[in-house]
Amino acid sequence: MFLFLTPPRSFPEHTFFTVARGETLRSVSQRLSDEHIVRSRILFQMFVIIRHRDRHIPAGEYFLDRPLFADEVGRRFANGDFHYVPVKVTFPEGVTREKIAAALAPLLPNFKLDEFLGLTKNTEGYLFPDTYFFPPNATTDMVVRALAHEFDEQMKPIHDDISKSKFTLPQIITLASIVEREAAGENDRALIAGILEHRLAIGMPLGADATIAYVFSKDTKQVTHADTLINSPYNTYRIVGLPPTPIANPGIASIRAVLHPEGTEYLYYLHDTDGIIHPAKTFAEHKVNIAKYLR
Repeated sequence: MFLFLTPPRSFPEHTFFTVARGETLRSVSQRLSDEHIVRSRILFQMFVIIRHRDRHIPAGEYFLDRPLFADEVGRRFANGDFHYVPVKVTFPEGVTREKIAAALAPLLPNFKLDEFLGLTKNTEGYLFPDTYFFPPNATTDMVVRALAHEFDEQMKPIHDDISKSKFTLPQIITLASIVEREAAGENDRALIAGILEHRLAIGMPLGADATIAYVFSKDTKQVTHADTLINSPYNTYRIVGLPPTPIANPGIASIRAVLHPEGTEYLYYLHDTDGIIHPAKTFAEHKVNIAKYLR
């Protein structure tokens, strides 16, 4: 008897079971058995009828998060306990769409990683990093729409600043994505934005390790001199101007930093091992900082 109470070995975890409106208890129990959710349809029916005194099962989608004993399956279905617990996920500033996909794939059964990457092929930078609460049956399209909608909402309060900027919105987001990946703390974004914008103004390559890291899917600190020799439109050591697309999804602080950069005569900067930024006006000064803080 106990064996028939236990969940089948092939119980489909993290899946949904839909009960149609007006569907009979017999039909539901048979499908539960066929789909390896219960071992015995008769036992399931008994739990529904005896314990809950009702042959009616509320229609809807039931989320089966883990293998359940037959009495628990009966309780959930008799009481209409759909078990919709929102899935909480936080995407940090500077996250790429590949990392968004990797984070969501094991959490949402109806989310398809390849589909997400296809739908977001041209939207890097416009998928706003934040904390989201998704229903467990969220589809790929629902996720994409949520991320894009939040981006639009975050842009509304700064619409006037964007319209007054010397940069277009794509340029703002691209530059903000570089600032996001180059910054080491909350307090150096405006200075980095000012230095990068200074370089742009005089036609000097940005020389940002973050754009090289994007090409190689590396951490910024892992970029080598050899990496900077690559022939790529994202190699800001070789090209002048911005790369063709954002390299990450920036947060609002980096976007605001681009809109309100710190005015500066500096052209170079580095971070020491404690994450403290050290700017320089000339390459000679920059080399001194390298020798002082990185060796």
